[in-house]
Amino acid sequence: MCLISGKPEICSHQQCIAFYLELVLKSINSQQLQQSLQEARTTSINDYQTWMICSALESQNRTLEQIIEANKRCHASLDEMLNSLRVSARPQATPLCQEFVAEADYDPDKILTLLASNSTFEYTLDPQHTLPTSVFKERRFSLTLVLKEKHGYPTFLSSHPRFKAYLFTQDAPPRCLKLNIFSKKILRGTTETEIKEDGIIHFDSLVINEVSSHYTNGCFNLIIANLTSSCVKPFRIENLYVRARKIE
Repeated sequence: MCLISGKPEICSHQQCIAFYLELVLKSINSQQLQQSLQEARTTSINDYQTWMICSALESQNRTLEQIIEANKRCHASLDEMLNSLRVSARPQATPLCQEFVAEADYDPDKILTLLASNSTFEYTLDPQHTLPTSVFKERRFSLTLVLKEKHGYPTFLSSHPRFKAYLFTQDAPPRCLKLNIFSKKILRGTTETEIKEDGIIHFDSLVINEVSSHYTNGCFNLIIANLTSSCVKPFRIENLYVRARKIE
């Protein structure tokens, strides 16, 4: 519309052209400004959201690290407790009782004294298989025992590991048999062994070189005893018959 004539028509008046040009420029500048403000507002919001996410992730990482450290400390404490329980549950290896100085000082009569004693022993020996009642002369046989503490659990004696087999007659009093009339060992083979960590005492090969019919009551007593401690009750196989070898 022409500003001078007031008619709704296009004119060429400089005043009208300048007026409408100014309106157009204002409209353009307003749209650009609004767009710039919107872009700035969007950028600020995105930056704030990114910062919030990063802060939350860092906080979660710190929390996870604290949980991991707490778990490590908890596992270490549990391991210490378990080790302590294992040590306390395991029977003591060193008994508080009389010790023998050496095998040379260990008189077989002490074995008979221990067998006749009515006192309570710290340790006992139990067989791990059916015991032999009869064996052949000069024919090997084996024997396996387990050492148990007073509550019946297998145990290990680190300070007294040696055990030995002895052969006794049934005389009154019994005699420990060592040599026959030909000065040969009556009991030979694995006559001495050491206890294993699981409490097992194994004599792999025992050999008796005399028939029992030549002795009182026609049988022997085979006794297993600890060589250095009186805390272990000796184990006895009574009425062991030794027969002449079969001719093959």
